[in-house]
Amino acid sequence: MCGAGPTLDNHLDWLKKESTKKGFVLVAVDAAVMSLSKVGIIPDIIVSIDPVAKKLLDCLDLSFYVNTPLVYFPVVKPSLLSLWQGPKYTAYSTGELYDEINNKYPRARLYCGGSVIHPAIDLSVKMGAKKIILLGADFSFPMGKTHAHWHNDELLDETHLAHNATNHWVINGKKERVATLLNYRGYLRDLEQYITLTKQVEFFNGSLEGAFIEGTTIWPEFNEHVLNE
Repeated sequence: MCGAGPTLDNHLDWLKKESTKKGFVLVAVDAAVMSLSKVGIIPDIIVSIDPVAKKLLDCLDLSFYVNTPLVYFPVVKPSLLSLWQGPKYTAYSTGELYDEINNKYPRARLYCGGSVIHPAIDLSVKMGAKKIILLGADFSFPMGKTHAHWHNDELLDETHLAHNATNHWVINGKKERVATLLNYRGYLRDLEQYITLTKQVEFFNGSLEGAFIEGTTIWPEFNEHVLNE
């Protein structure tokens, strides 16, 4: 599962390998697609849950995604849905906000604690995954960056650009403090609670640089030193 955290860039070569493509289903959040596209990686599934999704995908040639399903919450703008050339599947959050519409127009429900990472992971679980590797799930600003690929963060709202001023931090896999935002800490907490309840699945983290995620271990194939060479 590909989030859009800065450490995703460390895994692009691994994701391009034929053995990886054959051995894994690649579920990506919308904000990660730009970084993946730069090296020719097309996700098997893309998940999007909020109105900014069109900005995240605007610069892409969507014809390359004609076989890629988009799983989305109804708040995604119709302008993106009308442009999407691949299959489209509506889902609802498990939150109360979607209870009324689900009574009228039933759809699959995906867990969401505020971050698109949550429904992307829950979708993977509901599809039957037994092992999930979290790439770019940093919940913090390792290397002083907010997201993979976006060096100038031109697509982000100013509230996401406060990594130099924030007073909040998390502990990473190296037991170091890494700057974060308060809402990121909340997303991390909710994911850790989800992992605790999802005992049938093994969860692995792809990096020691991002936030340490309780209930995960580092994927055995990954060596931080090698990935960063």
